[in-house]
Amino acid sequence: MIKSDLSRIQGYIGIANKANYVIFGADNLKGYSHKLFLVLYREDCGKTISKVVEELKQREIPNYVFSIEEFNSISNLENCKLLAIKNKGLSQKIIEIIDKV
Repeated sequence: MIKSDLSRIQGYIGIANKANYVIFGADNLKGYSHKLFLVLYREDCGKTISKVVEELKQREIPNYVFSIEEFNSISNLENCKLLAIKNKGLSQKIIEIIDKV
């Protein structure tokens, strides 16, 4: 993915985070029953994250996997391996950027 695309995704995630539309980490998503519109995760995720992602796939929530470097760049957190967005508009903007690549 191009650096400018990653910067745009990072910007949308930053906006979502400031508006409290981002959920960081698999532990915070376990049992989460409210509407989610997008899930992003790192390629090196473990069993716990894989299990949560599979549950979210069954709910037909769009999800995308990123390399470690790309994910760290867009999330601004080194130890975070998964994030979910609960705003439809911001999620659609991020999906548009990812799907263009």
